[in-house]
Amino acid sequence: MALDKKVIMVANDGNPSYNSGIVVFRNSELIIRAEVSGTYNEVVVCTNYPLFGTSFDRDVFHSLDCSFNEKTHSWETSIEIQVAGCFDYYLKYTKTTGTTTSCEAHFSVPPILKINGDKVSSIRNLRIQTVLTRNLGPIEKWSDHIESAINCGYNMMHFTPLQELGSSGSCYSLFDHLTLADHMFSKSLSDMEKEECVDSVFDKYTGKMLFMGDLVLNHVADNSEWIVDHSEATYNIENSPYLIPALALDLALKKFSDDILEGKLLGACISNIVNNAEDVDRICSYLKSFILPSFKLYEFFVLDVDREIKDFGEYLQNNECEEKEYCNNIEFVLKEQ
Repeated sequence: MALDKKVIMVANDGNPSYNSGIVVFRNSELIIRAEVSGTYNEVVVCTNYPLFGTSFDRDVFHSLDCSFNEKTHSWETSIEIQVAGCFDYYLKYTKTTGTTTSCEAHFSVPPILKINGDKVSSIRNLRIQTVLTRNLGPIEKWSDHIESAINCGYNMMHFTPLQELGSSGSCYSLFDHLTLADHMFSKSLSDMEKEECVDSVFDKYTGKMLFMGDLVLNHVADNSEWIVDHSEATYNIENSPYLIPALALDLALKKFSDDILEGKLLGACISNIVNNAEDVDRICSYLKSFILPSFKLYEFFVLDVDREIKDFGEYLQNNECEEKEYCNNIEFVLKEQ
């Protein structure tokens, strides 16, 4: 059976025309065609799509030689698509003067989904119900919720993370990426027993209902042990010093909130109980008129001009400078500007 064909055109500058990515379906032939101007000795497509029976590795790119098509006056190569996922590719052009590499582009391959043995013809035919895993109760009762969703006409259930959650209680805040949450089970189980228990529930509805688990790896709880070991993975004032003003603002707002909670602002008619819009307006007015000005946040965005000129001038005097006359008059030039 002939494969359906999908063609990716490459612009004259050598960069893929579809930088935002395109969709290619399984059991089809992807043709990458480069209609580039100029004479090239070789054009190669590099992609991390798993070729030659290999397993997918996002960082491993395979090289595919392109051949010149006399009919289309373009370089092209093809890939038989059988694996679902999101993949990257770029092109390398070789002339006698050297090799040029294009920007990276992407294509995605949707999975083949089946319900009751029938292929879901389009993603648009999915009827998805989102459930908050934390609120479903013990897993022994999940079948009731799944049966109800099926009776309502849904064919897929989207679960918020099944992993152990953080101290905030948010359904998306992960404490441990690799451990299923204890709250889903009515008794203490090993990690393997937890996985077997979840699998047994989902396997029961194979062919009747599709299941999708939500896992965003960077939604990490602030009390996660992983964060303690890998603080470099977070935004902090050491690796991102530009966030110091934001931290100062957060601390100012926290102190303001604490003062309200402790009743320290009752004299300003600000209570820790908000009853109406007037209470909200009073809090906002006090914040803008007294709290924020007292922290002088504007100082993060101003310079001591004399000090900066002095430091800059000393730097130029102590380092090589082609324009010595300019260096000798740096203070005058900056002040004039």
